[in-house]
Amino acid sequence: MFKILVIISFLLTQAKAENYGVVLAGSTHVFWKAVMKGIESVKKQSPEVLIVDRSPLDDDNQVVENEAQLKMLSYMDDFHLKGLILAPIPTMKSKKIKLKFPTVFVDRDSSDFDSAIAVVSTDNYFAGRVAARTIASRIKKHSSFGVMGLSPNVSTTSEREKGFKEEAIKLGLRFQFYEYLGHGHREAQAKVTSVLKTHKNIDVIFTSNESTTRGAMNALSSYSTVRKPKLIGFDFRDEFESAIRNKTIDVLVVQDPYEMGAVALKTVMDFANGKKIKKRIFISPLVVTLDNVQSAAIQNKLKQFK
Repeated sequence: MFKILVIISFLLTQAKAENYGVVLAGSTHVFWKAVMKGIESVKKQSPEVLIVDRSPLDDDNQVVENEAQLKMLSYMDDFHLKGLILAPIPTMKSKKIKLKFPTVFVDRDSSDFDSAIAVVSTDNYFAGRVAARTIASRIKKHSSFGVMGLSPNVSTTSEREKGFKEEAIKLGLRFQFYEYLGHGHREAQAKVTSVLKTHKNIDVIFTSNESTTRGAMNALSSYSTVRKPKLIGFDFRDEFESAIRNKTIDVLVVQDPYEMGAVALKTVMDFANGKKIKKRIFISPLVVTLDNVQSAAIQNKLKQFK
């Protein structure tokens, strides 16, 4: 009898639940874990909400080639969702993919899918410009710089790279090279080491995401202070905080994925409940340096990654 009551209670809960799906571009990376923390923070305030999470392990070339994210999306068909949060990964399809539920894109926009009801992200071009302005105020005007990007087919990092390069040139810095480092941090480290053998006197390098920053940080860790270029990185992991303190990383632009996740769920819920929503919502990033890394405001924001 008790088991029957439990089953009935569960079925009633499911019947009352408002299902929202989540398909991110990864699930193991600290960034995507922070996005999920933000989503869960909103869910806790709405007990009727049920989150269906089906995200691939990593946002890399293999996930793209295997169309793993599309398989996760097809899984959502059985849940009668009121809305979906999607961090779209580029697809190999020639035609646009139809979204079956009201969808909020998080972290990035996409031309591979039907238009979303909203996009919640960092203004990546602006963030790149902010990074350039921050380092330009700390070095000689005609210092040289290079850009070390992730991959030409990732729109978010490409916008950061473009913003940094254009702003740095405008501020009088001398552009020297633009290299792609790939998705793996070991691959990035090897490529940085190789590039710096050619560009021995480069003053500044900009990396546009966690893996490229990690690779550059590791490559520069063996350099002497005298000849080490200044590193402007993007995104966050625990080692980056130590690298700021020991001056391996000079400037770090950190996104706020927790806030992105929270705002994305609030937005799709508001839409499902007939409220007006903004089509484009930008979440401001943090700029972390040795000057402010110990401040309460910065430390509070960095907790989301731990």
